Amino acid sequence: MQNPNPLQLFDIEQIQRLLEAHFTLTGILSAILDTEGNIIVAVGWQDICSRFHRTDPASRACCHESDTFINSHLHECKEGFLEYKCKNGLWDVALPIIIGGKHLATFFTGQFFYEDDTVDREWFHRKAEQHGFDVTEYLAALDRVPVFSRAQIKAAVAYYQSLVTLIADAGMTNLQLAQDMQERSRMEESLRESEATLRTITSAARDAIIMIDNRGKISFWNPAAEQMLGWQAPEALGTDLHLLLAPDSYHTEYHRGMDLFSSTGRGEAVGKTIELRARRKDTTEFPIELSLSAVQLGGHWHAVGIIRDISRRKANEEKLSLTSFMVDNISDGIEWISPEGRFLDVNEACCRSLGYSRDEMLALSVSDIDPTLTGTDWSRIWERIKRERERRIESLHKTRDGRLIPMDINYNFFRYGETEYLCAICRDISERKEAEQALQASEDRYRIFTAISSDYVFKCTRQGNEPYRIQWMAGPVKAITGYAEDEIFTMGCWKNIVHPDDAQRITTHLTQFSAGQKSTVQYRIVTKSGEVRWIRESSFCEAGKSPGELVLYGTSKDVTEQEILRDQLLKNQKLESLGVLAGGIAHDFNNILTGVMGNISFARMFLDTAHRASRPLEAAEKASKRAAELAQQLLTFAKGGAPLKKSIMVRPLVEECLSLVLRGTNVLGVMEFPEDLQAIEADEGQLGQVFNNILINAVQAMPGGGTITIRAENRSLDSGNSLGLPDGRYVQISFSDEGCGIKDEDLAKVFDPYYTTKTGGTGLGLTSAHSIISRHGGSVDVQTRIGEGTTFSFYLPSSEPGFADDLRDHIGRDATAGTGDNILVLDDEEMIRDLATEMLEHLGYRVTTCSRGEEAVALYRAACETGNPYSAVILDLTIPGSMGGKETAQSILMTDPHARLIVSSGYANDPVMADFRKYGFQAMLVKPYSSAEIARVLAY
Repeated sequence: MQNPNPLQLFDIEQIQRLLEAHFTLTGILSAILDTEGNIIVAVGWQDICSRFHRTDPASRACCHESDTFINSHLHECKEGFLEYKCKNGLWDVALPIIIGGKHLATFFTGQFFYEDDTVDREWFHRKAEQHGFDVTEYLAALDRVPVFSRAQIKAAVAYYQSLVTLIADAGMTNLQLAQDMQERSRMEESLRESEATLRTITSAARDAIIMIDNRGKISFWNPAAEQMLGWQAPEALGTDLHLLLAPDSYHTEYHRGMDLFSSTGRGEAVGKTIELRARRKDTTEFPIELSLSAVQLGGHWHAVGIIRDISRRKANEEKLSLTSFMVDNISDGIEWISPEGRFLDVNEACCRSLGYSRDEMLALSVSDIDPTLTGTDWSRIWERIKRERERRIESLHKTRDGRLIPMDINYNFFRYGETEYLCAICRDISERKEAEQALQASEDRYRIFTAISSDYVFKCTRQGNEPYRIQWMAGPVKAITGYAEDEIFTMGCWKNIVHPDDAQRITTHLTQFSAGQKSTVQYRIVTKSGEVRWIRESSFCEAGKSPGELVLYGTSKDVTEQEILRDQLLKNQKLESLGVLAGGIAHDFNNILTGVMGNISFARMFLDTAHRASRPLEAAEKASKRAAELAQQLLTFAKGGAPLKKSIMVRPLVEECLSLVLRGTNVLGVMEFPEDLQAIEADEGQLGQVFNNILINAVQAMPGGGTITIRAENRSLDSGNSLGLPDGRYVQISFSDEGCGIKDEDLAKVFDPYYTTKTGGTGLGLTSAHSIISRHGGSVDVQTRIGEGTTFSFYLPSSEPGFADDLRDHIGRDATAGTGDNILVLDDEEMIRDLATEMLEHLGYRVTTCSRGEEAVALYRAACETGNPYSAVILDLTIPGSMGGKETAQSILMTDPHARLIVSSGYANDPVMADFRKYGFQAMLVKPYSSAEIARVLAY
């Protein structure tokens, strides 16, 4: 009996479906032909072949020629397959199916184009015309021929090789089965049943069942594998198992093991169940348990693996391990106790706290470690806890060395199966007990502290976004706020007494508080009486007991007096800084004005009074003097200083102040001065500042306009006068306005520093005025009537009647007061040295100048040695980087005690200028100075 063709024993429909599934996934057509060229299975046959090439005799001959060539050259194929481009212009790839050593069929993939092989459409066009095909339809069929890369075809061939191998192996098996025809029916039935059973088992299995061939390619993939790993069977079949499922860390070990398995069917994992990690389609990794078996099919080793997802088991094991770890490492002792009071188990913390080993503890009962319990007590406790299910008590535990430890014990009743037991969680509360005792002592100290402290303490709480609400307060709350504690509790929210200007800032500050934060903040409150007071609050925030709750603890101190002192200090510091700045301005500005005013006065000496330039120069000189006085006023206001007195007439000074202050106002100034009014000894700049301050206040007191009357008269005061001044001659100068007057409560404070009733005022104007008049040896008196006006009267010592310190009448423009004497001038400004030289030479002096104190000393000594000493030396008080006038004067006086020294400076408030004789000078010359002034000083 002739053996049948083994291919006839296969399920052609199953193979057909398998190839169709592969075609759906890849677009690669395939077919199995016998050696005669008959089609056994075909999928995706191209229209260009089925409708055209194989219908025309001439082109069909090319197809047969292609088949013949492939069949005759399959033995020459490399890598197990043969690729061939037929004479119809299409590529085919073929794999031989060899069963029992015989070539029984051929597996084809085709027809297609390689993407790197350019399609010559003109050639196909000519071919269509040559064979009489419909050119349009033929070219349309040509466009439907798929195009693949060589890598795609190679990957598909790899899959087909696995399939061909399976077919060959199965074919060999079928061939062997066919040799025994008598067993055929039984074997076929058995095979069908086995296959059905296998399909049923693998489909119903909860574990993934996967089979790979000797090259590691997947040949079986059950539904559980799809669900577990994410790849559908068509995606997985024919794919390298390791590349699909294994994490990168397994690659080296896998390749080494696969080589051994392919040749021997053995491996470290074969026949074992091991734990590994696998990778799903979404790239996530998870733990698996793999049971691996080897099976030999067709002379090749195949592997069957059963994969179980053990993620849940691992999580449970980890959770159980963590639970066990926590139980043994928790700081509280845990005891499992039987109904008889014996220990069933204990954790490590329990053993550590009592000093027993675990075995020793398991040999004890509750009454052995709790001296307060007896056997009957335990029975009663057991029944009560069993009934209540839970109970918490405080008791004592006795350690192995006999110490007693206070314990907080939380008993819980459990039933596990038929077993009843208590689980006791025991916490050592020794520290808590000590803390409670310390807290009691602290509360005692707190009560004493709050009774005697000047600060009050408080606690506030806040839930979510609600405002803080006061819980309790203690200390001098009422003394500071004016409110009793129950009144503040009634108000509820502390911000109700915060000053409106600070409320938003404090609210924002409090809402930004977080647990663990400390803060010190200062703000104002409005007391019950309406008084504004400053509070410095130090607070600490912590989390409350309920979710979202914050607790704020703090102390509040009344720092109103400190704030007042701090403001005064800041003002003083600002004034001090302004004084330093003003001194520098006065010096530099006066040096400049010396050049301006000196040259103007010098120029006037060369002009007749009738000259047209005489009056403008006189006005310019007067303006320069006024500029110098303004600089001096700034210095006096900011820093004070001894007045540089000279004999002046009051009327011109008052007229100048009136012109300055009343310009642009609706106030009229009236002066009532007698003709015989005496001159006074005063600092013109400082006194002008006093008059300006008084006039400004008077204008502000009459916003609707009015009249300011200034009166002056000569006064003689006897000893014991009501003003407290020495007896002598004085000039009284009174400033009367028609303003609103001064209230009695304000009148007593008008000369206090920083006291003012004007918005934005500094409170320094009248203080400065009082200080200046006092330094002049005078006094101030105030008379006021509400709604009628105020009069400020100043009493200043007078000079001889009618005497004025203006030497222009005594020094004409051609005056030459000098007698040819030598004059030495020390000044760091070249402009001033040049001006002094011209003035003094015009006055008839010989002049020598220098810019450094050391040079001035050397020049003076040299003049003395030659017998031609200087008749006078004018010394600038401040010389940057060198000896100044004071030091230079001391050195010159050591050489010549009778030297005639004159100090000059723009720092008019310097102590040397105020008391120049104390430092060895005979006269002083204030910058800026004119020709008349330098002539007057040298004429003394």
